[in-house]
Amino acid sequence: MDSNPLRRSVSDTWKFLEADGLKMPRTTEGEPLVRSTMPSIYDEEPLSFSFFRTGVEAADFSNMSLPRTFFGRSTFVGVNFRNTDLAESRMCWNDFESCDFSGADLSRCDMRASNFNGCMFVGAVLTGADIRRSSFEDCDFTGAMVNGAVAEDEDAIGCVQDYLEGEQQAVMA
Repeated sequence: MDSNPLRRSVSDTWKFLEADGLKMPRTTEGEPLVRSTMPSIYDEEPLSFSFFRTGVEAADFSNMSLPRTFFGRSTFVGVNFRNTDLAESRMCWNDFESCDFSGADLSRCDMRASNFNGCMFVGAVLTGADIRRSSFEDCDFTGAMVNGAVAEDEDAIGCVQDYLEGEQQAVMA
């Protein structure tokens, strides 16, 4: 059970998104389908909630529970993921522009080889996240928790360390 009172439960998230017209994956018993492990491009059906080869603009996914979501080869512009549980999601090979991940749980996410331009990660939890080969431009990581996160060498162009305080860099893997 999520301890954040503002964040919808998985069940309430599914109901909310279905009411908004999205087709949400469910088990044969009608329960929200959330895989027990991080999703992969090699997973067989049925898949959890996913974004694949799509574009999403100015959508509001704030205060939701969407753990282990698959994001692949997609573009997100002005999308609000504020205070959303995205733990253990696979977010590789995507473009994120002016997206807000403030307060989001991105712990243990695989975020490799994605581009983040003008994104907010204020107070986000990136504990154990893999952000190697990702590029960051004009992003804000104020107060973000990055314990154990893995990133490129701090000398790489567009690396996350350009936006982190010394204390944050010190706790990265």
